[in-house]
Amino acid sequence: MTLRNILVFTGIFIIPIITLAQEKVVTKKKPVLISGQMGTDAFEGSKIYLKYKGNKRSSKIDSASIVDRTFSLSADVTNVQKASLYLDHTGKQGFEKTIASSNTNKDNMFPLLLAPEENFTISIKESLGEARIIASEINKQRTDYIDFILSRSPNRTKQESLTAQRLYIRQFPESYFSLDALGAMLVSQIVPRDTLYEMMDLLEAKSAYKNVDEYVILYVSLKADKVKNDTGKIAAGFELPKSDGQIVKLDDYKGKYVLVDFWASWCGPCRAENPNLVKAYEQLHSEGLEILGISIDKDRTAWLKAVQEDALPWTQVIDKKDGKTVSDLYNVFAIPANFLIDPTGKIVARNLRGEDLVKQLKKFLND
Repeated sequence: MTLRNILVFTGIFIIPIITLAQEKVVTKKKPVLISGQMGTDAFEGSKIYLKYKGNKRSSKIDSASIVDRTFSLSADVTNVQKASLYLDHTGKQGFEKTIASSNTNKDNMFPLLLAPEENFTISIKESLGEARIIASEINKQRTDYIDFILSRSPNRTKQESLTAQRLYIRQFPESYFSLDALGAMLVSQIVPRDTLYEMMDLLEAKSAYKNVDEYVILYVSLKADKVKNDTGKIAAGFELPKSDGQIVKLDDYKGKYVLVDFWASWCGPCRAENPNLVKAYEQLHSEGLEILGISIDKDRTAWLKAVQEDALPWTQVIDKKDGKTVSDLYNVFAIPANFLIDPTGKIVARNLRGEDLVKQLKKFLND
């Protein structure tokens, strides 16, 4: 396998995989068809395997024998997927042994990408490792990305590559390979956090691939990191309406400890946590604790019903439904989520919850 192949298929896969709490609803699409053309009779009788992730994220395999210098494979995908071709020259050793042999002979393996309903041809002249893909937009994007990085990394140093990847993201944030570039920047562990956050914000605004796993992994990893590193900083100001339309501002709580709690009526874990919050409020409100509930509900009626059912006595407001929301401002990507803000307006803790919530809050109130 060439350096061009290795460049793209390292990096993002070593980010820890995060299991999504909820499966996406997928629309049935036609299978991707791959037509193969061999350049020599030497491949006759060989077997070729395609390995990729299916729609439920489990590995899928298709295979075909090479007959009359041709083969045909198919794959069911709803998002862009990284995939690999493996070649069994004997046609008899089976998939597992073929993969094992590709570890020592890189010419028996070829990485590629699959995009929904994008059929293409792959031309193999003398070795699979040097195959050429014809008429595939996503694989052309891959070639353009590699050319971009290599042309700006004459000495092949890590720093040159990282600089080129940052430039690529800025110029082509809509590209699938901007995800690959940001993944490499993240795992390098030498790119400043603020640069990573800036790149993620750019992808959040412009990426055309927000429904693929690589985007979700990067988003969750970097948003969580940013929130973690917000502790000790001054909380961003905001103002939101109560149910009667009265505006509540974060500044209204200056001089007090306030737990800003993000939740929703449909969120089971949020509703399960509410009794702990009620207990904490009843015991500590007289000692200076305030709670401000921010619902991300879209259904106003469901929100107000949940407030009543859970008997939440503190001030409740509802987040914006469009534009820059307060949950966006605080990088909230999962709920329940909360931030404890001290009397000076500084974030001193986040995601305090559970049966020990009162004990955790007392540590701050008694300082």
